[in-house]
Amino acid sequence: KELAAKEASMTEAKAVAKAAVAQGQLEVNGPLPADFSARFAAGVAEATGCAPEDVKFLGAVPAKGAPAGVDAVVFETRSDVLASVKSQAADPDSKLANGPLHMFLVAKDDDDDDDDD
Repeated sequence: KELAAKEASMTEAKAVAKAAVAQGQLEVNGPLPADFSARFAAGVAEATGCAPEDVKFLGAVPAKGAPAGVDAVVFETRSDVLASVKSQAADPDSKLANGPLHMFLVAKDDDDDDDDD
C-alpha cells in the first residue's frame, strides 16, 4: 500500500511539473512576419506534440549581442515543452529546426539550399 501511494504521489508531482508554465527565449532570424505568433505556436506544437494553444507568444526584441536581424522571441509554455524547444533549437536535425520555423531558426549563411559550390 505504501509503495502504491508513493507511486501515485510521484505521478501526480510529474503531472504538476508538466503543467507548470515557464517563460522561454529563443533567438530567431528577423524580420518577423505579422503572423509569426501563430506560425511560432504551430511550429512548436508540430515539433513537440503539444497543442498550439499551449504556446503563448509574448513578443520579440532585437537580440542583445547578436548580429543585426536576429530577434529574441519571448514565449510562455509548459516547462516540458520549453525544455524540448531549447533542446531542438540547438539541433539542426530536429523537428523544430526542419519544420515550419526552419527559415527563422537556421542561420542564413548555413542554409544549404542555396549552395553555389
